[in-house]
Amino acid sequence: MRRVIVGWILIVHALAHVSADVWTSVSDPLWFTTILCTIAFVGYFSTGLALFRMPVARDHWKALLLSATLASLTFIVWTRPAWGMIGAALDIALFLLVIDVMQPTWLGFVLAPVNALVFEPMHFIMERGMLRGIRARAERLS
Repeated sequence: MRRVIVGWILIVHALAHVSADVWTSVSDPLWFTTILCTIAFVGYFSTGLALFRMPVARDHWKALLLSATLASLTFIVWTRPAWGMIGAALDIALFLLVIDVMQPTWLGFVLAPVNALVFEPMHFIMERGMLRGIRARAERLS
């Protein structure tokens, strides 16, 4: 049952990426944001289908999930929407949840390199962007 619920959550998250492209692509390059949102949509949707045990998606769920998460985080870092930190936290939480549901014994083994190579640099980039935005707003007010 847990697998099915997480599958539906991933499919709803994939649909959110379709609408996110519409919200934020006003000032950003349309081709770039569309490609990132399409990769995220296809990856999350296919991983959701893999959780439903669909034969083709089930065989490639790791690559689909990783590409969707990286595309989503790149989209968030590139466009810097107001809801970006929530979106990044949701992407990381979904990644960890799916890893836990699909391969619970591999969680510690998988998380150490993924954390060091993916999440820590993304966290640094997002914090740096956030602090630069705060500094810019403070300089504008003074």
